[in-house]
Formats: sequence, C-alpha cells, structure tokens
Amino acid sequence: MENLSINDLDNESKLGYFYCLYQCNPLLVLDNENNTTLNSKVITQNFGYKDDFYLSFIVNKDSLNDTYLQARKALYKTMMNLRKEREQEYQKEQTRISQLSYEEYKEEQGKKERQERFSSRNTNTNNLILESKDKNNVIIFLDSANSLSNLIHIHNERIDIFTKDTNTIDIQELAKAYQDYGITLDSLHSSNTQIFLYSQLLLGSKESPNNPLFFGELNKEGVFIESKPVYHLIGEIDSNSIESTSNNIDSNNSLSTLQVFLGSNTLTLLNYSLIDSSLNIKLECNSKESKEILEKEQTQREQTQKESTPIDSLTSTAFLHPILEDNELKCPHNGVVKLKSNKGKPFKSKGIPMILESDLINSSIVGCTNNIAGVPTPCTLISVILPSARALKKYNDDYPIMQDLVNGNVFSDKGFPLIATPKPNTFKINSPKPTHTKDTSKEALASVIRLTKPSMRLRYKINTLQRDNLPIYRLKLNGEIIESSSDDEALKSITLDIHKDTKDLDSTIKLDKRAYSSQSTHNTTTHNNTNTTDNNATDSTTSLLSLLLKDYPKYYEFKEIDLQLDTNLLSLILIIPKKIPKVYDKAYKEYEYKDYGVGRFQYVYRYCECRELEVKNNDYTNIGLHGDALTQYIITLLTPAKAKKIEIHLANGVDSMTESKDDVDSHILKCSVINGGHSERLWGDI
Repeated sequence: MENLSINDLDNESKLGYFYCLYQCNPLLVLDNENNTTLNSKVITQNFGYKDDFYLSFIVNKDSLNDTYLQARKALYKTMMNLRKEREQEYQKEQTRISQLSYEEYKEEQGKKERQERFSSRNTNTNNLILESKDKNNVIIFLDSANSLSNLIHIHNERIDIFTKDTNTIDIQELAKAYQDYGITLDSLHSSNTQIFLYSQLLLGSKESPNNPLFFGELNKEGVFIESKPVYHLIGEIDSNSIESTSNNIDSNNSLSTLQVFLGSNTLTLLNYSLIDSSLNIKLECNSKESKEILEKEQTQREQTQKESTPIDSLTSTAFLHPILEDNELKCPHNGVVKLKSNKGKPFKSKGIPMILESDLINSSIVGCTNNIAGVPTPCTLISVILPSARALKKYNDDYPIMQDLVNGNVFSDKGFPLIATPKPNTFKINSPKPTHTKDTSKEALASVIRLTKPSMRLRYKINTLQRDNLPIYRLKLNGEIIESSSDDEALKSITLDIHKDTKDLDSTIKLDKRAYSSQSTHNTTTHNNTNTTDNNATDSTTSLLSLLLKDYPKYYEFKEIDLQLDTNLLSLILIIPKKIPKVYDKAYKEYEYKDYGVGRFQYVYRYCECRELEVKNNDYTNIGLHGDALTQYIITLLTPAKAKKIEIHLANGVDSMTESKDDVDSHILKCSVINGGHSERLWGDI
C-alpha cells in the first residue's frame, strides 16, 4: 500500500490495491495468477455508478493527485494502528478474564450490564469517534453509516476532511462539537487543514469575470470546466433558501455559505469565512458583489471585537505563541514553575500540550531563593493571572496564556512577576499586543485586581455525550437527605459551611493507581491532620492524606464532604489555604464575599478517581439515597484561600444555555457526575 503511486491507477491490476487502501482493509483477493480480481468493469457492475470508491478513483482519476493519495495512506495507517491497539487490548482482557473465578466473572458481568443500562437511557445519536491511546490520531465519522468518504482524520497536527455528494458541513459547529480533539476555528482556518470532495482537493479559485460570486477554472470559451471544482459564494439573502440549523441568516452573522460543485456532485459549507479562507479554500474576489461580502465580514468582525473588549483595553492585537508544557517560567529569584497541562491537553504542538489559564493558576514554584532579612520567604505558587495575559478567545472553555504577555501580568503568591523564556511553537493565536512593560508596581497591580466570588456548578448526566442535565430533587449530604420543597421544582443550589458541614480528612480514603475497583471505607470519627499512614496499605493503595501532607506541608487544611446523587457518591476533598497571597491584601479589604475565600477552585487531577463500590452480599435492594452507593467519585480540589463557605449550583437545562450567562471572569468550577461512573478523567471538561 505504501508504494502505490498515481501512475499505478493506469494499471488495472493495481486497482484492487487502491480499493483496499480506500476501505482501510489489508485483505486482498487474488486470482490463480496472483492478480487482483477487481477492475473498473467489476467495480461498476457490482457497486454501481454512485459508489464512493468509483467516484473517487475511477470517474475523477484525472483530477486525483498525490496529496489525496498521501491523505488516504495516512488514514489507512491510523486505522491499522487502531485495530492493532484494540486487538492487543482484547487479548489482554481475555487473559485477565481467564484468571478470574466464576463468581468474580459473574460479578463483573453484572457491573457491565448495570453500566449498559445506565448508558442505554441516552437518546442522543452521536458520531463514531476512534482515538489512539496517545490521543494523537483521531478518526471522526460524520454520518451514522460510518462512511469512509465522510469523515475527519486528525494526525500529525494535521486535519484531513473527506466529503462526498450532498454533504453539508457547518464550520463553526465542527469547532464546537470536536474542540476536545483539538479542532478549533484557528486550526480549521490554517494551512494544516485540507478538505476533499471525493478525491478532489479543494483549494479555491479566481472569480469568474462574467459570473459574479462564482469561482473556478474556465476553458478557452470562458465556460467553467465541470470536471474541476466550481465554487458559489452565497450572500445573506440567498442563504434563506438552504435548509440548515446554522445561524447564517442571523443578521449579526456575516459569514457566508459556500457551495462546491464537482460534476453532478454538491458540497455545502456553512459559516465560511472569506477573511480566514476557511478549510484552506482561498477565493480571489474580483466583483463588486463578492467584495461587498468581504467588506461586510470585516466590518462585523471589527464590531464584534470592539463589543467584546473592555474600553480601557482597546489596543492593537498580534498573533502570539501560547505557553506549552515545555516552556520555562521563573520568578525573579530563579524559582521554576512546574507546568502541567490538563484542560490544554487536546491542543498540541509537536506533541507538547498547551497550558490554559486553569492549568497555570496555583501551579507550584520550586527552588525560589527569596528571603527577607535572612528569613526564607520563597515564592511557592502562581496566584494571580491578569486578563491581559490571555488570548482573545477560549480553547476548551478556557484561555491560553501567551508567552509574551506573562511579564507584568502573572504573579507569584509573594507578589513577584513571573518571566517566560520565549520558545516558538506551531500555534499563533490572536492576542493583545505586548506593551513590553518591564515592571508593574504593587500599586498598579492592586488597581487592576478584581476579586470574584468563587463557586462550583455540579452537572449530573446519564453519560458523557449528554448536553443537558438531570434535574436533582433530592441528594444526601454527609448522610442527611436534602430535598426540594416542591415536586415540580428541582434544587437550584446548596451553600455549605466548611466547619459545620465537612469533616477532617483522615487516612481511610485511599487511592489505587492500578485499578479503580477498590472501595474506601469511611470513618465517622474525625482526626487532627497528622502524618498518618495505614500499616495495612499495599504498594497499590496509598492514603490520600499522606500524599497531600507531602505536597502541601504547611498552611493548609484538609476537609471532606460527601454528596450522594442516587447511587453515585461524590467525595469532595478540599485543600484549603490558610493564608491569602499578599498581592490580594488591598483588594481583600473591600471584598464582599470574604466567607467564600479568594481565588478559584482548582482540580488536583492526580488525586481524582472514579471507582465502582462493592455491594454488600450482592444485595442490590439496599442501594440509593437510603442505602449504599454503587460508584464513588473522589474529587480533590485546591479551594479559594481562607474559604469558610462553598456555594454549589446544581445545573438544570442545557449546558450551553446555562453557561452563556457566566461572566467572562467568573470563577465557577464545573464538576460533572456521570450516573454509573466513567473511566476517563473528564470531571469538569464534559
């Protein structure tokens, strides 16, 4: 397969190899003379004139180029690797099952059936997504038939989109639906994205001098060559004739609809940007009509940027490099920031993930040599990130922090500015233009710090694909039932007093890094925070308290709250800083919500787990709010400093509607509970 070339298409004996390449199938049928049994006649007779392979490799053979062939080879390679990974997983699972006793096997089957019952309640229809273990290769099928001519292939930081006749692709919806896989509007507008209609690479063209808004190659008579792509740019008025759930007809949306014709085949692209040349389709506008569309889009973009940017920060913009996990950030005393990407993991440059704002805030600083009058006062963590350090738009519902904007905008807990060593990467993101201010005085810093009330939003779902939430009418808090006053109205929020509604974390909660099947026991007796280790702990099971005491040795409290939703136990482990970073001193005096603490909630991902709990005596009649839980979430959070209360909003309705009302700078941590549990560490990213 790897040695196939364009010239081989002229050899009928090679056509079977191309068919295997297209189908991502390594099995080839040969006759007695070792020749493939497939030829153009057999394909036409058996598959018909509308078959995707026939249209890609036979009808459009003359337009097929090496770019398409290399894209299909890359897809074939990814598919083979995915099959190999799954075969290895299957063999490993079969070996494990063979070592189970009959009782253990029956118990596992019961758990799987229970999980399937929870999942089967979802009525959404979603596209099949195949992903490699290292997350670097993804195949997203765009229809329920899992067509190999209607999919997205993400590989080596490239995006290949394969389409066929009658497909409609909404570019903005692609970015929204698959942002967790690294698809963003920036990536869809970049040269790393290419789109094919069957085997034809779509690159755009010049506008016809005689047909405004039509683009394509002309013959000597000035007529479009139908074997080449013809592009039709549709203005706002004509967009009404196209059936779509898109917002193209919204008066505030100046993006276009682009129809692509190839022979008798049609592809429709919604929310196409002339300015950005979406999907790397470049249209050269020459007519009055097309230039009006371009001007309208430019005007609307400038207006949108003005409306979304505060008046006091209306400055010029620049395309800058974000911080990645391999960047070096230091305080002035040579303390180094330990960078770890979590929410930024889907966005990688040469395999290195991006650091988003929630990844950077509260990151630890090691090796700081600062002292005052001989007394060590080291910078220990990042406590302040000003909005002026961010990119202009979010990735995975969070902001990238730009390398050139760290200086003067990111500060340690002792109030010292951080410095980033510039290191180019493949990302260039629209951001405020750097002012190159070397120093920011504490007075100037205090004037721009805005303290916001922190809170949590608890989202309860059937599975990870659900976009709305299950209403919560009753829950159990530390063993006591809390319920709505009305059967017609779900609970909206609960406010917890940390010292009344929590208990001290003890050494009975343990983490099992090898499996998520062990169950922790809960002790109703509280203990002081001492470095206690369970003598019965094995290498695979470690006391969470002992781990936290090593990571947070001073000035922290460790508390636990147990919330139960149906058969799901949510154990919130709170790491509460006892001191407020000095840079907040002035703002804290006038802060309205002192009881809720300063800062934001932050996941400590390495100490978060989801596990199944054992059912006593396999008695499933005693489960639920009045009995035991089946699933336990251990969610460890670094809380706002000096927090005395916690406000938890209980999400109702569709997430996009609920969260569209959030303020840009609001400190709301999202926590998702999936009924029955899930193995991926998604927590707030669902």
